[in-house]
Amino acid sequence: MCFKVECKQCGKFSWNGCGRHVASVYGSIDEGKHCMCKSWPGISATSKTPQPSKQRGNSSCKLADAAKN
Repeated sequence: MCFKVECKQCGKFSWNGCGRHVASVYGSIDEGKHCMCKSWPGISATSKTPQPSKQRGNSSCKLADAAKN
């Protein structure tokens, strides 16, 4: 399962997890708040149609919701 994380480098939101739910995470983030420090498999500037991916998460990100609790 993929989930939203906050990037330690830019402070915007990225994803972590299995890579199969990246499109759902991308869609849950407001426009302009997407981290571009790491790729979004299946998401491109011209097409936001999800494609299968096996890329893993990035350790430079932390759980976004954990910081709120």
